[in-house]
Amino acid sequence: AQRALPMGMATASGLTLGFIFSAGALGTILSGPIADAFGWPPVFALTTSLTLLAAGLTLFLRK
Repeated sequence: AQRALPMGMATASGLTLGFIFSAGALGTILSGPIADAFGWPPVFALTTSLTLLAAGLTLFLRK
């Protein structure tokens, strides 16, 4: 993120950290009702799928 905005390294870091904390909070809020409705295995499967998707998408990032 910092290399994408070389003149705004603080902005890039702030946006990255803000996204990480927001995604974590949203994941926590959404996983509770899903676990209540379907159980924990689907929540773990969804989390694993999203993690693998994100890892795969990193292959397309610029160097």
